Amino acid sequence: MKEIKQYIRNFDEQIEIAHQQMQNTFLKISTADENIRSAIQNFQKNIEKLTITNDNRYSKELQNFLRKCQNNSQEWCASIDAFIDGREFVNQFERSILVVVFGNVNVGKSSVGNLIAGVVTPDGKNDIKPDKERMEEYFGPAPEFYEYDLAGSKKAQGARKSENLYFKEGYVETTANIQYYTRNKGLTWTDSPGICSVTKQNGDLAKKYVEFADMVIFVTTSSSPAKFDELQELKNLFSKKKKVLILINKSDKNRKDEVDGKIISILCPKSDEDRKKQEQYAKEAFEREAGIEVSDLDAISVSTLLALKGIKDQNVQEFDNSGFPRFLKKLGEICSKNAVELKMSAPRNRINSMIDELIKGGSLGERKIVGISEYKEQMRQMLKEMQQIKEGMAKAANDSIPQITTQVMNEVIASIQDASQNARSGKKTLLDTQMNAIITKVTIEVLQEQFGSILQEESIKFNGLPQFKGISGMEIMPTMENISRTVYDVREYARAPQGLLEHLEHWILKTNFTETKIISREVTDSFVNGDNASAITDKAIQQVHTTIIDYVKAVMENMHREYFSEIERVIKQLIEKFQLLEESIIKEKLI
Repeated sequence: MKEIKQYIRNFDEQIEIAHQQMQNTFLKISTADENIRSAIQNFQKNIEKLTITNDNRYSKELQNFLRKCQNNSQEWCASIDAFIDGREFVNQFERSILVVVFGNVNVGKSSVGNLIAGVVTPDGKNDIKPDKERMEEYFGPAPEFYEYDLAGSKKAQGARKSENLYFKEGYVETTANIQYYTRNKGLTWTDSPGICSVTKQNGDLAKKYVEFADMVIFVTTSSSPAKFDELQELKNLFSKKKKVLILINKSDKNRKDEVDGKIISILCPKSDEDRKKQEQYAKEAFEREAGIEVSDLDAISVSTLLALKGIKDQNVQEFDNSGFPRFLKKLGEICSKNAVELKMSAPRNRINSMIDELIKGGSLGERKIVGISEYKEQMRQMLKEMQQIKEGMAKAANDSIPQITTQVMNEVIASIQDASQNARSGKKTLLDTQMNAIITKVTIEVLQEQFGSILQEESIKFNGLPQFKGISGMEIMPTMENISRTVYDVREYARAPQGLLEHLEHWILKTNFTETKIISREVTDSFVNGDNASAITDKAIQQVHTTIIDYVKAVMENMHREYFSEIERVIKQLIEKFQLLEESIIKEKLI
């Protein structure tokens, strides 16, 4: 008795493991849903903070692109909500392994299901069946039984509690109903009409319902296992990638014996050798019919009657001979080891598919969406295009240097000529400021035209561009010529009296005597004979070419800073935020 209970306890423990695995996976799926939605909402908030202050062609394009991203992130959230909310609601089967018992009529599908539920029917061979109390002792309280009507109107369809506390044998053969119960939260066992039911509608219903199964128990009989129609259905099941376990029921026989002088019929199992042969035959027959080798197709022989008799008699040997311990162990192992694979593949694939659609784009539910990868590629193309534009502008600017130089020199020479006229009058003129202004004006005018054509803009502004100040020492002044000459001056000088008479005259009459001398001296005269315009022109030619190259470089740096820098920064930030979003949702993929 203890060992029989242990078989069932082990089976229930494996079912509980399966249930717990599915609960954990459902929690991961729900968490993934919320994390994906949260990541997109955070992304949406982050890109709303990105601002652009420039007013040019690319800034306008980027502003439109930002608005598109913001709108699309809202569309993503709406699509995810619709996709999640629109999927089939979590029903009573979704957190348990849905086992559909499939097979021909009268192969004992209902009796196998009743035994797994731990219930007995009031009809049939009651002399070998345990009573309700004995079954509860082994299996625990019986589960609630339900019926699901799939043939009525939509209003009539749905689950309802069955009036019976067991599968009524033969009942589903005459109705369009599915009977089911859930054992230990982890295993939902369904009983369907036979594939060769009394009505074609019911047979078709059985085939349709098996589509929803996570696992199929294909029941056949020991007297005629693997009939042609059964092989065809097995082939179809494997084409649908269903996990199938072949159960060869009624693997027993009646042996005549004499007890107290009376001949009686004793129920006993078929021999191990016979069971192995019929199991091997069923597998080989299917492989022949399907034309493939199926390594994980198992066939197990059982006798429901022997199992019930063993429980009633509390005979462990009889229960072992029924084959049910082997069946319970195999079924429990499949559920506990493959529960997530059997049941969670669809919701797991849904999450993974949703992540792939968000990244690659496509259809999310019924909505067409643009994926993260496409947005990142568009932004990379924008950066690539801007880089090509900048390279084109740099080439155009470099190619414009001769034109700028020519125009500058024409205006500079005109200024030098004006200053030269002033120099003839002896005036000096400092041309540094004027020449710097000419270089600034001409360079900007030429490059505005070149850049406007490249950028396809009518007006290009150079905000924050300083006045050029590279020219110095450009002063026009007159040149002077000096001429030396001798100048003679006649001057009278006082002299002393000479001779007796002059001395007496000087003494008596006080007369002063003078003498005249001619004095010569050298005088240098200076006058304007030209100016330094020619030298300044040569100097200007040397300085202007070099300084124009420097100034064109400064204008390009200004364009990069004022025109492109903010746009490139925002695009790179946006790519980074898309990348972080992609990394966030990829982490939610379920393996």
